[in-house]
Formats: sequence, C-alpha cells, structure tokens
Amino acid sequence: MIKKTKKFLQTLFTEHFNDYQKRHKQPLKNIKAAEAIMNCRKSQNGSTAYHCPDGHETIDIAHACKHRSCPQCAAKSIKQWIDKQKQRLLPCEHYHLVFTLPHEYLGLWQYNRAWFIRTQFSVCHEVLMEMLSDKKHLGGKPGILLALHTWGRQLNLHPHIHALVAAGGLTTKNQWQPVKNNFLLPVRAVKAYYRGKFQARVKQALKDKALILPPDQTEAGVHQLIKRLYKKQWSVRIEEKYSHGKGVLLYLSRYLLGGPFKAQQIRSMDSEHIRFSYKDHREKRQKILTLSIDEFMRRILMHIPEPRIHTLRHYGLYASQARTARETCRNQLKSEQRQGALEEDNPSKEGVFQVLCKHCGATMLAGLTAHKRRRDENSYSKGATGIINSLAPLIRERYVQQGVQTELANAPSG
Repeated sequence: MIKKTKKFLQTLFTEHFNDYQKRHKQPLKNIKAAEAIMNCRKSQNGSTAYHCPDGHETIDIAHACKHRSCPQCAAKSIKQWIDKQKQRLLPCEHYHLVFTLPHEYLGLWQYNRAWFIRTQFSVCHEVLMEMLSDKKHLGGKPGILLALHTWGRQLNLHPHIHALVAAGGLTTKNQWQPVKNNFLLPVRAVKAYYRGKFQARVKQALKDKALILPPDQTEAGVHQLIKRLYKKQWSVRIEEKYSHGKGVLLYLSRYLLGGPFKAQQIRSMDSEHIRFSYKDHREKRQKILTLSIDEFMRRILMHIPEPRIHTLRHYGLYASQARTARETCRNQLKSEQRQGALEEDNPSKEGVFQVLCKHCGATMLAGLTAHKRRRDENSYSKGATGIINSLAPLIRERYVQQGVQTELANAPSG
C-alpha cells in the first residue's frame, strides 16, 4: 500500500514505471524526470558524508534531485520561490487573470509543445503590455508575472497561463499611476485581442512551415480550424483583485513546483486503480475520480515540463532589468501609504543546512561527496540492464506523447 506522503510519486514510479514504459514509449524528458524522482534522496543520486568534529559518528546524506516535478524537493523550493517573489512584488493591489488555450488546438499543441508555450507567453505579455500602456486604460508600464499550468483539476491537458498584474504602473514621466476607477481592462476587448494575436501567430507559423501537423490533420484542415476559432469567444478571466499579490503567489506556488498532483488527494489505491479527490470549479464541490494506474501515470507524465523552457516569466516592472524603475515605484508607493515598510522589502536570508550529531549536538562537518552515477551506469528499476538501453529506440525515431499555504505567503523572509 502506497502511503500518502511526499514519497508517493517516487514509490509509484519505482513500482510501475518500468512496466509502463515497456507498453508506452516515453520521450527522453519523461524518462529523465522519472529517473530523477525515483532516485531522489537515494544513494544513486550521490551523497555527502558528514562527520562529528569529536568523532562520535559519521553519516551519509543522499542528495535531492531538484527536479521541477519532484514532490520531495517541492517544499524547500516553494519557500525559496515565495521569498524571492515577495522581494519583487510592489506594495500595491494586484489583479489575477487566466488566459486559456482553446481545446481545439490541443492536437497541434501536443506535437508543438515548445512553440505553443513560447507563443502563449509572448501573446499574453503583448496583450497586457500594449493594452495597459494605452492612456484609455492605465497609461503606464505595469508589473506582470506569468505562470504556465498545463493541467486541469482531473490532470487532463488544459494549457492556461495565470497572470499577476500590478494595479498600476509607471508613466513615461516616471510617476506611479494607479488603475482608473478600480478597473483593470474590459474583458471582452482582452479576449478579442488575445484571440487575434494568437491566431495571427498560428497562421504565420503554418506559412513558415514551423509547425508539425498531427497525422490526422492537414494544412487545409488547420486553416479551417483557425476560421472556426475566430467565431468563438476565447476564455480570459479577470479574477478578483487582491490587496497584495501574496494570495496569487500562494496559489501558484502549490503547483509550479512538485507537479500537478498532491498526495493528500489520494482516497484509496490498489495494484490496478487509484481514487483521488479534486475540486470541480463549476459546481464548487469536491468530487472523486477513479483512474487505472496506467491512465494516472499517463496524465502525470503528460505534464512534465519541457526542458530549458521557463514556466514562470516576469515582464514590465517585474522584469529583471527593471529594478531601478521598480524601486522608483516602491518609493512613491511608500510615501503615499506611510504604513511602514513591508516584510518583502527586506532581503531574504536563506536558512543554513545543518546536520547535528545525535550524541553531542555539535554541527557535523561535510566531508567526501559521492557524485551521481553516470547515466550509462544507472538502473532505474529492479532488474533493468540500464536506462541507456531504453533510450536507444527513442534516439532513432520521433514520436509524440499520446493522449490528450498562507503561512508561507505571510511569513517573514528568511
């Protein structure tokens, strides 16, 4: 019986991934992710020897994998991520928006994941920056944080981008300008602009032969799809306004790191099926879904992040190169609000990892480090001859994956 702990996914992969991969070919990124999760905090991942300065004991501590989809590594990463983002956010109200990709594009998306992710980020950024820079709306440069989620509540494929947008911006005269009448943007105009920009990118990509077409689609068929989608209203939601951005940070932190599934959702599990709870956002209540182990693993693996593609991006006042402009806004907001400096203004101090001797309580000293084995030495499951043998067929052919905490947010940095 698999326990509902952070090691749930590690145990599941260790027991089932080898057999699953024999039945369903996997891309290299999924194999690497599975290997990292299965070896996380195990000797295969390397270790460091710690010894007591008084000679009482020596212990080996295995290294973490630090993979974006690993639940075991998520807790520390989430704390670090929230601390870092709190440094960046301005002390003002923020809006939460959600841009969803029409599901009619999911077939193309699966064959062109990197292109669609980059394009959706680019389009969402341009829509917000261009509309908010217009004097009819804000007339300034806002701070924008965009985060990609590829899943729905049932772990189905549902690519969408969450946007955290400051309720104000910096004008060309270097003055802070709040949104007018507590109103960010007209949602119908945002939907139309989002649709037009994205459709233009798809048409240009078809013209440039930059997209791989699924076997069941032709170029003419995609053009017909584009025409149909011009008649459809695209999904963009402008959610409630937050007095600060920490509420959205907390929501995003739950899923940006550690994968889309939390062990606490499990209700029961046997050798063939898993039952887990999820919240139906339409009916606003908890429901139970039962999946086979194979289907559950397919859905989890479908959301392994693309290599070398960031799923969180900053624009406008929140871009890395806008530090000076951001400080200008922060100083003006402080002079207006005079409520004392926020905790986020203080530099975050990372906790120091310490291992204490069980006998005397002294801080143990790090000694020799055993590094992670080379890939051709690794065996990712019992009885496997080595992961490199499993990669050989994948190198020879191309394929696509088939099927379609408040305490942290409010805690002082450091």
